[in-house]
Amino acid sequence: MADSYTPTYPLGDKGVVSSEAERRALGLTMFAGEVLNFFDDMTIMDGKHKQVTVQSGKTFQWPATSKVKAAYHKAGDEITGQTPQQSQVTISIDDILYSDLFFADVYEALSHFETRGEYAQAAARELAKTKDIHVMSEICKAANSAATIPGYTNGGSVIVSDSFKIDAAGAADVAEKALALFEAFYQAAQVFIEKNVPKPWYAALRPNEYFAMVKAIQSNGFSLANKDFMMSPANLNEGSLPRLAGFDIVVTNLLPTTNRTATGDASGGTPGTHAFTPTHTNHTNAHTKTMGILWNPEAVGSVILKGLQVKSQYQLHRFGDLLVAYYLMGHGVLRPECAIELSLDNLTVA
Repeated sequence: MADSYTPTYPLGDKGVVSSEAERRALGLTMFAGEVLNFFDDMTIMDGKHKQVTVQSGKTFQWPATSKVKAAYHKAGDEITGQTPQQSQVTISIDDILYSDLFFADVYEALSHFETRGEYAQAAARELAKTKDIHVMSEICKAANSAATIPGYTNGGSVIVSDSFKIDAAGAADVAEKALALFEAFYQAAQVFIEKNVPKPWYAALRPNEYFAMVKAIQSNGFSLANKDFMMSPANLNEGSLPRLAGFDIVVTNLLPTTNRTATGDASGGTPGTHAFTPTHTNHTNAHTKTMGILWNPEAVGSVILKGLQVKSQYQLHRFGDLLVAYYLMGHGVLRPECAIELSLDNLTVA
């Protein structure tokens, strides 16, 4: 007798279940768990900027403090205490960002392969990408912002050079481009030291710029991979860079490169409009010259009202399950002095 075959279904049929309701509950549990795991694995900006979770409210006031002065004391003089300079930064909560999926019963019945994990990964990837892009965009805003408390704190910084790009009006080749980026990192370190920005320091580059620094031979005859010039050399086998000028470098294809306008949000775009990495009104920004960002975690903050959640509902009128993964949070500039943008001058990224 031939072995019987039992197909697997998108919502999961693992374990022992005795009813349709239990099967669907198990499916939701597995789907939600995979979304959460994939989301945590895919977000690269978590742990690299300030985050706070709140219980209620549409905005969050983040305190902004300044440096405190010191003075010499003359015997007999009264010490009255100076009034500290302080301000606050308000971060608004964006609208709910969601990724929705519908599993029709007929597709479950006809399917002979597992798709739940793939869909969970796709939903988590889109939410994670959007969060990271919004945070990176806010770092660029911070780099272009004035001091929070003028006279007591500093504004952001922009390091400008057309040599960050290979072009007739920019770098002549990969070596010149890599050297420009290499020098920019040390210029950024100097800026942070002069502004008393503490470590850790982070940097994010797109693959083109990142790998140019990994493989380029500099004009004076040594490369970033040469152990005689680097305490921790670049790994050409893995294509990875060591810490450079005090910056831990992240390679990502999520660094914005266009003028991001609002899409699919209730505040300024069209609600319910599906898009890849939709932009909320709060995070519109111009990035046509952005080549990289360098920052300390104090540069920007995220306010989380509802962390990543997954909900499910069986829709009898559609004979299928609707699953929605979503979160509710906002992002904003905190300390501009903790952010630097690497920018082109007359050229553009594209």
